[in-house]
Amino acid sequence: MVFCHDDVWLSEQPLVLPLTVALELFDLVGVAGDRRRLHGQQAWWLNADGSGWDHPQLVGALRHGRPEAAQLQTYCPSPAPAALLDGVLLAGRAGVLRRAGLSFDPDLPFHLYDLDFCRSAEQAGLRLGVWPLDLIHASGGETFTPNWKACLVLYRRKWEPPTPEPSGPAALRWHHTQALLDLGGLLMEVEGFDLARAAFQRVLRQQPTHGTALFGLGQCQEASGDTEAALATYTRGLEYAPGDLNLLTMAESMRLGLCLWDDHNGRMQRLAERLQQGLDAGDPVPMAVPMRLLSFPLPLELPRRLAARHAAAIAAAMAPFASAQPAAPRHPSSPGEERPLRIGYLCRFPLPCDGRAAPRPVRPARPPPLCADRLHARRQPRSLHPLGGPRL
Repeated sequence: MVFCHDDVWLSEQPLVLPLTVALELFDLVGVAGDRRRLHGQQAWWLNADGSGWDHPQLVGALRHGRPEAAQLQTYCPSPAPAALLDGVLLAGRAGVLRRAGLSFDPDLPFHLYDLDFCRSAEQAGLRLGVWPLDLIHASGGETFTPNWKACLVLYRRKWEPPTPEPSGPAALRWHHTQALLDLGGLLMEVEGFDLARAAFQRVLRQQPTHGTALFGLGQCQEASGDTEAALATYTRGLEYAPGDLNLLTMAESMRLGLCLWDDHNGRMQRLAERLQQGLDAGDPVPMAVPMRLLSFPLPLELPRRLAARHAAAIAAAMAPFASAQPAAPRHPSSPGEERPLRIGYLCRFPLPCDGRAAPRPVRPARPPPLCADRLHARRQPRSLHPLGGPRL
């Protein structure tokens, strides 16, 4: 049984013989695919963070275009085993597929049906692989279109739902970690960066790859003026989570501040592509993007879209509290009357009536850093996390 697109040109060479041989080795056969399947992968040819092709893991070959002017795209030699296959052509024995209970999900109208089918085959214990077959695909595919994005949401809802909150002993560890992260965030708000750094480092001693803790540690280092250490921390986080757009944005910001211009244009182009792909795929947007991106030579449309995404997220978070807040009074106006917009500017140092600048006041000395005992005295009970461990 062969499933293929309707814009595929098959050569004069019969498929029966090569597919008969291929299906002795594999249960589901395609012409191109990926040796591995990664969490968050949006297409068989993309890497996990969507930043580019998943070389050198891709296998097989495929021609695109018209028969008289087709371009061959070769990955790695085939035959070869694979975890994901290009849905341009899929072949298998009908009896094997039926016994495995495989079928195409009707909720996926077109896009990502190949990833869904391959994951179902993997779940059923079938062998997947690519085989050299002579065919031409007329189109190059349609990725990141509105229809594709809608299918991606359905695909992720089915195969990669949000991780449920742990229970039992794992829940205690999770809550302990979350309490330390919350504590670090609160300490940063009151400029207790040394104590916040200690909180994030405690998390990293238990979980060295924790992205949120690495991000918080980098922020503490940046706020303390240690820009090089902050860059090293963000870079370390990207090694563990290359798809984290927040860490990527902060790392590029640190490089900009340190005047590290090596491959600057290429880095900015890759940053724009990654952020664009994150927006198109509906991925969470980094917190620091709306302001940080203004320092980068990127198209202005990109920060505008990112800011709109952040505004929508904030509005959704505030919606449950909207009814509890009194509405601001409105000035009466007659129907159709246009009221001028009045903008007030706040000056930190007031001007005297004669228009001359007033003497700048002397800044009072900064209070000493907030210590743990004072923090515990202000917040009751004394234990700031569920386990009630030793104070920082």
